Amino acid sequence: MRCATRPAAAWTAACRSATRAARSATRSPSSPTWCGATAGATPTAASRRPITSPSSRVACEAACVLAIDGQPVTIEAIEKAIIERAFAEGWVTPQPPRIRTGRRVAVVGSGPAGLAAAAQLNHAGHTVTVYEAAARAGGLLRYGIPDFKLEKHIIDRRLALLEAEGVELRCGITVGRDVTWRELRAGCDALILAIGAGRPRDLAVPGRDLHGVVFAMDYLTDQNQLVGGERSTAVHDVSGKRVIILGGGDTGSDCLGTALRQRAAAVTQIELLPAPPPSRAAANPWPTWPYAFRTSTAPSRSAPPTSRAMPAASSPCTASASTASTAPGRASASLSTP
Repeated sequence: MRCATRPAAAWTAACRSATRAARSATRSPSSPTWCGATAGATPTAASRRPITSPSSRVACEAACVLAIDGQPVTIEAIEKAIIERAFAEGWVTPQPPRIRTGRRVAVVGSGPAGLAAAAQLNHAGHTVTVYEAAARAGGLLRYGIPDFKLEKHIIDRRLALLEAEGVELRCGITVGRDVTWRELRAGCDALILAIGAGRPRDLAVPGRDLHGVVFAMDYLTDQNQLVGGERSTAVHDVSGKRVIILGGGDTGSDCLGTALRQRAAAVTQIELLPAPPPSRAAANPWPTWPYAFRTSTAPSRSAPPTSRAMPAASSPCTASASTASTAPGRASASLSTP
């Protein structure tokens, strides 16, 4: 994310604060944001980290300091329980700024980074407008993460709070086409770029141009648009087909869960690297990312009782899930590359 501002010490400090908030929203929280689910504490926490409650549902917990010599705090479960109680009790309410500074900020991109920056700058009293090329705001939270991992009403209620606090959301506007960057910059005091990486890393391998080979984000976005009512039919429907997923990370796991929900005949997930150890090794201490074997909820929640998801004994690591004894139909491959 980049921030372009006109020279002013206080103004630069505000943008730096927004940048820190945006970066915090895209990382896993290292400790619970709230100390207790009380009517007094929750609004303060909500104003400090308005995007944490949606993102913490899909973030890891490995950054917790307790992971130094044991298991981390279950941050996801704690924050989820607190914020759901807060919404149920009516404790989370719009907190618009008391004073407006008269300065205008344009934020391009409505993913976690863009929304966090918009919230921070709006709370500082600046007038913020968020521009989003997609039909709805949320970025990767809405279009890249399936509903079985993050239900979209969680995002919608946060967006409603931001709008009630004075943030303007302009969706369906592609900056550079519908409005030029120069025009946008001329109409505001600061311009923040919080655009995601829309160009995937391709693989120059034989067969890449064959029919049925698609990028993971194209596949996931298509399904999320279908579930969200933005399209009537799925472009990439793998019902009854044999699916191969290249990549064993979170994105590949999301593809696995989506393919099983579309009732694919069989799904095989392939990871280039060998299966990691079952727990953090001595040469992999905190705070480095714990290189350990995990199984996500994608196969366990969506696969029928006869399905399986386990690594092969040899390298590379593979995992498969079958929904039928035979696998008729054309194979479909999904590229899930880092």
